[in-house]
Amino acid sequence: MNTVANNAEFKIPNWDNVLAVIQGAHLIEKHVDFYRWMQIGVGQYIPHNLVISVWGNFDSGPLNYDITSSISGITDQDISSNLASFDFLMKCIYRRWLDNDKNSYALDNRELTSLSKYNSVAYLGGLKWMQSIIVHGVRDRRGDNDCIYVFFGNGPVSDVRDDIMNLMMPYIDIALRRVECPGHRPSPTGNDNNAHNNDISDREQDVMEWIVSGKTNIEIGLILSISKNTVKNHIKKIFMKLDVTGRAQAVAKYHDLKLPPKMLT
Repeated sequence: MNTVANNAEFKIPNWDNVLAVIQGAHLIEKHVDFYRWMQIGVGQYIPHNLVISVWGNFDSGPLNYDITSSISGITDQDISSNLASFDFLMKCIYRRWLDNDKNSYALDNRELTSLSKYNSVAYLGGLKWMQSIIVHGVRDRRGDNDCIYVFFGNGPVSDVRDDIMNLMMPYIDIALRRVECPGHRPSPTGNDNNAHNNDISDREQDVMEWIVSGKTNIEIGLILSISKNTVKNHIKKIFMKLDVTGRAQAVAKYHDLKLPPKMLT
């Protein structure tokens, strides 16, 4: 159940470029950085349209989710609305990883649909176009927080090299642990150590950075794995905090805040 049958079939990779991608993991500070790194860097070697990271106690729960997606129709809200089905699916995927001696494995579309109860989420948004998955797990021997990474793709996995994937996965895991989970909310006391000037939160800063770059609400939602309505709510709060009525005013006033720039490329 390896991801590829024979690594010798593939060209010798540009190892300097592989190293450059790996080094990029240490530059990640925000979830938007992680998204761009996965799409532009890691995606060269592990092609994917969607990555669902799942961690927690797979025996007793609860499970936690993080989504890195370039397709529409799959957001944190979609998982929350179908949590029981996603939990069941991810537990099945996790057990297969254990049965495979905790080695990475791949499933094609036919094998995907054979997973028990998979059809209950198979047609959720963009998932219906996915033709394969690659699964990599990280075993936590000191706690109950094993983590699996499920790479969904709309093509075959025959062009994914086992050696490169095994080399990159520890850095993907490290990079994701460096960023705030999208489900983060300020503490009840209101003391959010990640807040910036004028109470612009980290997530609102993410949204503003993409507004500055000219992205639409729909595009921002896809990039940040949130719904269009959530993007609208963030923008409404930003406008209130900046005391503006439009995007152009918001961009101008946002630049005046002198916030640390974010890595978008």
